[in-house]
Amino acid sequence: MWNTVDGLTKLFYASQWAMAVFGGLTTLAIIVSIVVSVRKDTVIAQEQLRDAAVHKQVVGQQNEQISVLKDQLGMAQDNLKELSGQRSFTREQESKMIETLRSVPFQQIEIVRVDDMETQMFAEQIEWVLHEARWTVLPSLPSLKSLYRFRCAQDRSSA
Repeated sequence: MWNTVDGLTKLFYASQWAMAVFGGLTTLAIIVSIVVSVRKDTVIAQEQLRDAAVHKQVVGQQNEQISVLKDQLGMAQDNLKELSGQRSFTREQESKMIETLRSVPFQQIEIVRVDDMETQMFAEQIEWVLHEARWTVLPSLPSLKSLYRFRCAQDRSSA
């Protein structure tokens, strides 16, 4: 076969057919690989969309729970204020003050505190409202009572 023209011709045609068959199989393998890759990407994208939808739903439920808890906390704080008999703003009053203060041009303010627990708490509420209204609250000085005590102590020590 190797030494005859007929044998070499047959071998040549057989190798041509083998290349055509293997070339076709290679092309088919490439096409299958591309189709599988595209399908894999599609499945991954679908899973990510499904996961994102589930995550969005969970976040929505958590936000609803947070909102309910915030409302419950606000009501509990209002009830506690009523029970403790301390003066304080209601959430409605705070909202109205914030709205009103935001309509006023920007201001800076200083809150002077006195040595009384109720007054301290009330001052903190006022400070919170002012911050929410985007006003600048300057650092507070020592309370008036503290200044008076310090002054009296100074007078006694110098005598």
